[in-house]
Amino acid sequence: MTDLPFGKGGSPLQNLIARGIHETQISAFRCEKELDAGPIYCKRPLSLYGTAEEIYARTAVIVEDMIKWIIKNCPDPIPQQGEGSFSPAGVRNRVILRIWTASKKYMII
Repeated sequence: MTDLPFGKGGSPLQNLIARGIHETQISAFRCEKELDAGPIYCKRPLSLYGTAEEIYARTAVIVEDMIKWIIKNCPDPIPQQGEGSFSPAGVRNRVILRIWTASKKYMII
């Protein structure tokens, strides 16, 4: 649930909120050997205001739309731009969706 390459690593939601960040992007990217390093298929804005339940409910709607868009458009991924930053290890609750379509593998965090 981060605007990659910012906020790589575990517990993205918790780490963003702990840093006082209230707006982010959900990034759909190709899985690579290196953690959270794959090229980006698309991003969508996400508000981090509200309870965890409210944030996850908004995320589910956005992710569903992203999945449909990726399947329909089969975009070429774009390499991540800028300096990456890693969130410190912390709470291990992480929302990860892996989508397998044809021979492509996508991860949305």
